[in-house]
Amino acid sequence: MNCELLFFLRQKMFGCIAICFFVAFTAFAQDGDRGKSVNFSLEQCIRMATDSSLQAFKAQNLFLSAYWEFRTYKAGRLPSVSLNFTPLQYNSNFTKRYDYAENVEVYRLQQSVSSSGGLSVSQNFEPTGGSFTLSSNLDYMHNFGENIRSQYSSVPVRLGYSQSLFGFNRFKWEKKTAPLKYEKARKQFLYSREDISETAAGYFFNLAMAQAEYRMARENVLSADSLLAAGKERSRIATISQADLMTLELDLLNAENAMENSTTQLQKTSFEFISFLALLIKYR
Repeated sequence: MNCELLFFLRQKMFGCIAICFFVAFTAFAQDGDRGKSVNFSLEQCIRMATDSSLQAFKAQNLFLSAYWEFRTYKAGRLPSVSLNFTPLQYNSNFTKRYDYAENVEVYRLQQSVSSSGGLSVSQNFEPTGGSFTLSSNLDYMHNFGENIRSQYSSVPVRLGYSQSLFGFNRFKWEKKTAPLKYEKARKQFLYSREDISETAAGYFFNLAMAQAEYRMARENVLSADSLLAAGKERSRIATISQADLMTLELDLLNAENAMENSTTQLQKTSFEFISFLALLIKYR
């Protein structure tokens, strides 16, 4: 089955189940004094998990890395334009020259100001792995000293081709591997989102079950406490045996122990749920 269709069906299934289930937390304001109850449906939890959880952040960055790598590959197939420009360059140095009149070597100061600019367009050639270059440049130089002169140099059009004599054709292999790598990263991203949704659903139902067990344990404690109170009243008029009264006390202790266990389990599942969704929420 196509991964996009599988992901769509799984999201729709979670959306239908989310109508019947929700979990509740107590969210605190920044002052920490007052809080309000916040309910989360399964659909909201999955949406938050696929948007802001640590696993979602990791999956998104891996996909973005592959995406920009693919964009770089696509950009390498397009022509590239480069402009080189040197507005002003001053040169001053002493050069040793031979003086024929005096028959000696002397040092003479040479000073010049130059300026240059060039424009080039390059295009990679996939069949051979080489690169064509079309360029043009203009240079200007002005000399100071005894012989003052200005010079211009220009190359209107220059066409070149560079080719590596050894090695493989990188462009040819990139054409085969780059789309496959990107498609793999895209499908991996979809599968990662599906896996995150499944994990979020697991945490959600674990917490919902823990809340249900906690409420049931609390009701059992209230019920056992009411039965014990009624048993004590009946023991005053001798309508219940001491053994039955002790049994009611034992039932209350068992119910309180079960409530402690369910409270611990609820806190554990709440912490796991909050940590997975990276929520700034505290259960109370």
